[in-house]
Amino acid sequence: IAKGAGVAHGLLFHHFGNKRGIYLAAMREVAAQMDAAFVVDPTLAPAELLRQAFAAHLRYLAGHRGLALRCVLRSGGADPEAWEVFQSARSRALGAAAGVLGIDPANPAWTMMGRAVVAAIDEASVYWLDNEDRFDVDVMVECFVTIVISALRGAHALDASVNIDAAIEALTAR
Repeated sequence: IAKGAGVAHGLLFHHFGNKRGIYLAAMREVAAQMDAAFVVDPTLAPAELLRQAFAAHLRYLAGHRGLALRCVLRSGGADPEAWEVFQSARSRALGAAAGVLGIDPANPAWTMMGRAVVAAIDEASVYWLDNEDRFDVDVMVECFVTIVISALRGAHALDASVNIDAAIEALTAR
């Protein structure tokens, strides 16, 4: 790694401490790249904003297939500290989605259903990557939107104070 980076071996360990420090720094960089890939034009209507974010997410995963399958989507806690890096990124994405949809990101019903959305999207993404992009990105995006709408309905079933009408209308208006 030091040779590839063009730095002295000692400098690498001075900066990162050990191999684990290098690994965790790499995982944080991947999470930052995924966050950046998920950022789209905030002036868009919610429906288009989320669709573009989902499409960007899928393109990032497809462009980093091996990494996505081994470290991001399938790691499932094999390394709790690295897994937490990606869980934090998922929480940021859920909070942003809630904000776009006008849902309180701290509402426990949304938090639970949002986690279900993340799990469903992760699993669908694994299948998509494992099957040579069997489905077009645009079709996958529409499936993800359907998952979000179902989660909104689930959040409302758990807590009737979660106003989902505007969010669903925003997602279905095109």
